[in-house]
Amino acid sequence: MKISSTFRSVRTGLYVSGLLLSSTSQAGLVDIFAFSSYFSPNNTDVYVDTPLDNYGIGYSDVPYEFVTSFTSSLDGDNYGTLQWEIKNNSGNNFTDVHIVGVLDAVIDFYGDDDYAYNAGNSADSWEINDSYDLSGNFYYYGLALNNSVTQAFFSHGLALGFNIDEFSDGSVLSFTYTLKDYGPGLHLTDHYDTDLYFDGTYQVPEPGSLLLFTTILFGASVSLRRRLKINS
Repeated sequence: MKISSTFRSVRTGLYVSGLLLSSTSQAGLVDIFAFSSYFSPNNTDVYVDTPLDNYGIGYSDVPYEFVTSFTSSLDGDNYGTLQWEIKNNSGNNFTDVHIVGVLDAVIDFYGDDDYAYNAGNSADSWEINDSYDLSGNFYYYGLALNNSVTQAFFSHGLALGFNIDEFSDGSVLSFTYTLKDYGPGLHLTDHYDTDLYFDGTYQVPEPGSLLLFTTILFGASVSLRRRLKINS
């Protein structure tokens, strides 16, 4: 299993810095420190892409034969959507693929009354734990989530896991994560007036389907041109 000691060292330093410097957290009703997507194409190797990192230090060890992209559409309160995609350019087809999206978040940075629980979600598996402990375990035990809640000392890691039966060459896995102040989802609350619900879904557009759609569009375009010529 792939283990990145450099990444673990960096994360340790970042969490210590976060404890000391609250100004580094992303301003909003909910403080977002990072979003990471963990990818295991073969249930053995584990790779991570951290495209949203409020400390300004992005990290990815996803191999070059897989291409990732990320779009953040969060508002000033840090509610909205995060979209993470990965394209298979490896020339190989994969089965039993696992993806885990982890949101590192906290409400009321100076408070210690954040509480988290599962309010129902769309994932195949889930876990709530201290964000550093949760992500660190992935390198040792694979992307196994145990559908449990462990209250965090500092910031919560809200993890959603998805199992994909087939990831064929040329296809794109597209994951959309929602951050809302109402459910369902993994629920982070301060018991007063601030709530975060974290949920996610995915799509797999196959190359064959994309080719068929393109062919239909091309045929419709040719037909329209012919009609325009006849009418003129």
